[in-house]
Amino acid sequence: MNLFRSAQPEPTRFLKTPFGRFLTRSAVVAAATPFVVAGGIMISDSIQRRRRPLTGKFPITPPAESVVGESTVTVYAYGEDLYADMLAAIRGAKHTVMLETYIWKDDKVGREFKAAIEDAAARGVDVFVVYDGFANLVVPREALTFSESIQVIRFPVFRAGG
Repeated sequence: MNLFRSAQPEPTRFLKTPFGRFLTRSAVVAAATPFVVAGGIMISDSIQRRRRPLTGKFPITPPAESVVGESTVTVYAYGEDLYADMLAAIRGAKHTVMLETYIWKDDKVGREFKAAIEDAAARGVDVFVVYDGFANLVVPREALTFSESIQVIRFPVFRAGG
């Protein structure tokens, strides 16, 4: 007779029951399924690319204007067209520039936008910039540092109160 026997059951005892084995196998299958599916998709995509390689250029739809009430709205399907028109509007601004963006990359286009708004501010245009702090955590600080004449709102990475 063992007086020091634990009152708690052996932890692996449940796993040896039929229901425990079923749960264990189900958990393994559930964990492995996304990886198996992703691997299958990658293999299928690789086979399709070999059969039909991409040729030519991606089709680009030019900007389209529509009249909505008393306003004209332009719909863009291609980023370069949109950026060119945005930069032209900033460069031609006489009173106010309001620019809000989620991500501001430190690449050629990002530097073009920064130069355009700095030039607008130097011309006496009121410039307001809003960007997201979290989305730009990897962007160098100097890329998002503007002259004193530009009003900047950087949404914080963490906000209290949801």
